[in-house]
Amino acid sequence: MIARLISVKVNGRTHKYRVTLEPDEDGRIVADCPAIKGCYTGGRTLEEAIEMMKDALRVSIESLIEVGDIIPEVEYQRTRPKKMIFGRHENSFRYIPV
Repeated sequence: MIARLISVKVNGRTHKYRVTLEPDEDGRIVADCPAIKGCYTGGRTLEEAIEMMKDALRVSIESLIEVGDIIPEVEYQRTRPKKMIFGRHENSFRYIPV
């Protein structure tokens, strides 16, 4: 299974969601967005499945807006962890963001 962060723009706002991609028994790639109930699709290749998922996310978000439902919170994922160093303060150590 592969997890990717996919971005789509709807009504001028960027939405980012974590999506899982994995092959099924027929060799197709199944894409699922757990944050949005019922938002899943697939494709013959990884690239096709990602493009199909972008379309599925747009349609799902537009549908939620149309019916007045709550849009699930946008998920952010850091690509690199924040660097930290140790600093000495009053005889104790604490993290200092760099």
